[in-house]
Amino acid sequence: MATRHLKTRPEWENALRSGLKTIDARLVTDDIAGLEVGDVVQYPGVRARVLRVQFYPGFGDLLTYEDWNRIAPGAAGPEAVRHLLEAGHSVTVHQTGAVAIELEPAAD
Repeated sequence: MATRHLKTRPEWENALRSGLKTIDARLVTDDIAGLEVGDVVQYPGVRARVLRVQFYPGFGDLLTYEDWNRIAPGAAGPEAVRHLLEAGHSVTVHQTGAVAIELEPAAD
C-alpha cells in the first residue's frame, strides 16, 4: 500500500473532509497511472483510501459513467463540472485521458 500526495482545489478540501466528495476526477499523469485500490492519498488536510480507479478517454466519458455530485458537490450540473475539470486542460486530457478515483476517509 502506497501513499500519494495530491493537491486539489481549495473549495473541494472541505468536501473531501466531510465525505461529500468521494470521487476525485483528474488527468492521468505518471503519479496517478500506478495508483491502486488500497493506496492512501494525502490531500492538504485530509487522508483518503482508494476504493476504485477507473480510466476514461476524457472527462466527457468520465461524466457519462460517474456521479458528478460525488465529484463536485454543489456544482450546477454535469456540464459545469466538465468545464471545471477541463479548465486549462482541454488539450492535455485528449492526450493523457482522465481518471476517476473513488475514495473513503482514511484513519490517521
